[in-house]
Amino acid sequence: MAEPTNYDLIQDGRLDSLESLVTAEYQPPEGVEYSYPVASQGVTQDQFRNMMRGLGKGTITQHTSDTAQNSYRLEAHASDEETNQRNTLLLRPAPSFNQAETASNGFFHVLTETMELPFPAVTSSTTYHVTVTYDPRLFKTTPLKIEVYPGTPPTTYGRDHVVLFKVHREPNQLLSQAIIGRVNQWLGNIINVWSEAQLPDPTHVEYGTLAVVINPTSNPTIYTSRGVWGWVRSTNTGEWQDLNLIGAWGHYNSHSAQYRVTASGLQFRGRVQNNGVANLNTRFAVLPSDVRPPRSFQQRVTMNPATSEGLLAIGTEGDIRLLWTNSSNLNWIFLDGIHIPLD
Repeated sequence: MAEPTNYDLIQDGRLDSLESLVTAEYQPPEGVEYSYPVASQGVTQDQFRNMMRGLGKGTITQHTSDTAQNSYRLEAHASDEETNQRNTLLLRPAPSFNQAETASNGFFHVLTETMELPFPAVTSSTTYHVTVTYDPRLFKTTPLKIEVYPGTPPTTYGRDHVVLFKVHREPNQLLSQAIIGRVNQWLGNIINVWSEAQLPDPTHVEYGTLAVVINPTSNPTIYTSRGVWGWVRSTNTGEWQDLNLIGAWGHYNSHSAQYRVTASGLQFRGRVQNNGVANLNTRFAVLPSDVRPPRSFQQRVTMNPATSEGLLAIGTEGDIRLLWTNSSNLNWIFLDGIHIPLD
């Protein structure tokens, strides 16, 4: 190799000085009290990680108005024979989106194609962990990577994990017989609205977003976005709520018409009274979207006077109607005892 000329040596010196201008080499803040970032200065890896922790850690569930799918799928090969011969499983992105995403420690991982992951035979009972692993040693190249660990994922060197799946395998057990368990914590956001009517389209926010409804006439209610399944109430289950009555019907004195959601389903109590002309098959109440029955429901009810009875119908759209009565006296209807399974 030729010896550098004087010109080359001069240029090398100039490059050294330029490198100091473009490389973030500085002393990070320290002391009893300090703050960062500092204007016009870089940040260290630890500072960046701490700054971005507010993003949370987990996968992002893909969803539209038609479907919702977990981002990552761990599946066997087309045949048990191939699965057992290769001792591998296939990690795929959500089929309708061809993409899986994870956020962790301020970085993002994206899977766009199928990966083949090894799960070797074991000599003792073993649980493999499939993870998206953050490794600070690789922050300049691949800070987040798919890893498979036999046993508990290691945390040395600052490694941190989002566990996607657990695969439990016994000695002398074929991989096709191993138990695959999904873990998959996913990210959502928190939003606030004044009333239920102001909730946004559930498919326009991250799947799993929590919405706090600040209604001045009742306690705050929390809903969770279930995408194509809409907003689902996640609080106030078990607490009695007043029915939303419409038309010529109203609550009867201190016996308000109410409903509540319990582990066994939807229950009703109280009375509704007719404040005018109530035609048959005309809805007199509407249930919120998150407590509507999965199929239409009918039940005989007692009316006033006690010798009167009617047939109540509750539809999948939440409409409550009086279909039939044996009396022209429509003073009020007893709702006590009505119970509808919600599964």
